[in-house]
Amino acid sequence: MTRVLCQSLFFLIAPALAGWACRRSRLLNAVSPIVLCYLVGIAMGNQRTVELNQAVSETLCEAAVMLAIPLLLFSVDLLGWFRLARPTLISCLLAFISVLVASACSALAFQGRIEDGPKIAGVLVGVYTGGTPNMAAISVGVGLSAERLAMVNTADVVLGGVYFLFLISIGYRLYGRFLPPTPRRDSPPDQDAVSQEPSRIPVKGAAVAFALAVVLAVASGAIAQWLPQNLRSMTAILLVTSLALVASMNRRIRTLAGTYEIAQYLLLLFAVAIGSMADLRKLAESSVMIVLYTGAIFFGSIVLHLALCACFRIDRDTAIVTHTAAIYSPAFVGPVVDVLKNREVMVSGIASGLVGFAVGTYAGLGVAAVLSSLLGS
Repeated sequence: MTRVLCQSLFFLIAPALAGWACRRSRLLNAVSPIVLCYLVGIAMGNQRTVELNQAVSETLCEAAVMLAIPLLLFSVDLLGWFRLARPTLISCLLAFISVLVASACSALAFQGRIEDGPKIAGVLVGVYTGGTPNMAAISVGVGLSAERLAMVNTADVVLGGVYFLFLISIGYRLYGRFLPPTPRRDSPPDQDAVSQEPSRIPVKGAAVAFALAVVLAVASGAIAQWLPQNLRSMTAILLVTSLALVASMNRRIRTLAGTYEIAQYLLLLFAVAIGSMADLRKLAESSVMIVLYTGAIFFGSIVLHLALCACFRIDRDTAIVTHTAAIYSPAFVGPVVDVLKNREVMVSGIASGLVGFAVGTYAGLGVAAVLSSLLGS
């Protein structure tokens, strides 16, 4: 119990320390608090002195996301997002196509070199269009062994962690060199400065916003508990997002002060917790061929999606949040939106991620069936 309390306390304090350190060091400030928190989490998860409790990391990660999403969305002007619908839809569709093409090409390239290739391809299609719930459903549907699934999941977590760190540090800047800039409305004066300078958060407004976020998160989680295990995460995120958007239509809620600052802290907490779950040592236990196979589908879908977005003139921020939502889940959209300094694409990313949750299982099972009939399993 003492170890669990110490781990929880460290995770809760680390975001504040990261923000304090970045405000006092130009070097750390260039790295940004969220990247620093992610690195701290990875370091904690891979040190050998103290064994972390995985359940604590998962709980804090889920809680941070469930609270951060409504706090980020309370200030959203929903009607203003309609102009983003077309590029979001196109980018989302391109992301799905990229995953399907990358999985099919990788299955052909690795034919005869990896066992259960079509099944693994189907599982990864589900992950890279939806998320973990889709992975679980597809693995059961195609009959992939628990051992093979564990290897695939480990390879995906490590590769995904490396890419996510790249994306939120320098990747989003590099993508801006070949993707069109994102059209923006006027941002609040403190939006770009919130990560750099400490600000006074109005206690009353922040307390009301946080309390409302807790109510929405608890209500969404409670309702989701009535559903099967593999649908709970998807349903909870869908519900809390929908309820937050409905709440944002109330002008008093939309103008509550301090919501962004609290959400930013929760996103830093998320970065520490998710980083701590990237166990680099377990990667050595996985088959090298499975790592290569997973990497081919993972990075192949990313490269193809970005290339297609460039061809279709999809703006940088929309392209990034949609492929983040597809490859990871809506939970990762918040941290990416934070480094992009563009809350306008928050809804776009979450919406495309939820669409991915809805279609991921069907797409994965379909790909596994087609590849199995063509290549054999």
